[in-house]
Amino acid sequence: MPNLLDIRRRIRSVKNTQQITKAMKMVAASRLRRTSEQAIQARPYSERLFSVHDTIVDRVPELNGPLYKRRDGKWLLVVISSDKGLCGAFNSNLMKAAHKWLTHKGQAQVAVLPIGKKAISYFKKQSFERVTAKIEPIRDVNLEVAEEIARTMLSIYEGDGWQEVVVVYNKFKNVMVQEVTFSELLPLIGDSRTSDAESATAGVEHLAEPDMGSILDQLGPKVVLAQVYQALIESGAAEHAARMTAMDSATNNASEMIEKLTLDLNKARQAAITNEIIEIVSGAAAL
Repeated sequence: MPNLLDIRRRIRSVKNTQQITKAMKMVAASRLRRTSEQAIQARPYSERLFSVHDTIVDRVPELNGPLYKRRDGKWLLVVISSDKGLCGAFNSNLMKAAHKWLTHKGQAQVAVLPIGKKAISYFKKQSFERVTAKIEPIRDVNLEVAEEIARTMLSIYEGDGWQEVVVVYNKFKNVMVQEVTFSELLPLIGDSRTSDAESATAGVEHLAEPDMGSILDQLGPKVVLAQVYQALIESGAAEHAARMTAMDSATNNASEMIEKLTLDLNKARQAAITNEIIEIVSGAAAL
């Protein structure tokens, strides 16, 4: 059995760790409240924008824009991870799903654009082709950050050799559930996102000036921006939820360990007292 000094040191160390995990849980809970509201409030706008866009696409006889053409080439997978760890299986589940998707498509037919330090670190060790892009680490998700990433993706896609651009991220469901989601980003065709809204406007006649094609030229990049922004804020909210859950579990585990170590401390102390009593009694009997 460890001596009293070692047990006291371990208890002190676990208590210090518990204070850190409790503080991180409180910080994550505070950020989760803001980011989850942001993600949930942005969903109706994105869904409505997709609905308007898709109804216009259905009424254009021929799509000539560069964002609406299916071409031969590779698939580009954009992986949105976190910059920091200590958030449970948030990043590991994402990387497993992305790796499985890439393997299924075939290594020769895919490339990866990692966003977030954890994704960059993971795919540096993999053999998949990586697309390098000047994207700064994401500290706070805002429209400017989403615009920068959307411009980067558009410039990559408008080059030669890309068939589709797919983004994978953790979607925020609730505090306990984060769902790994694959979403086709480009080209902007063949994605039935809002079937209910489309059916509600199926019989509505659209009047467009100057024409539908010109509207799509302006609307297409905005749809890409909305998808990127929604993915970023969903991933941010899911990250804080996962970190809050992980830190809560770590705090509870620390409490259980402190109780166990305290019990060991009491046992060691009792054993030491018992040994001292035996020595005293033995000495008295010898006299």
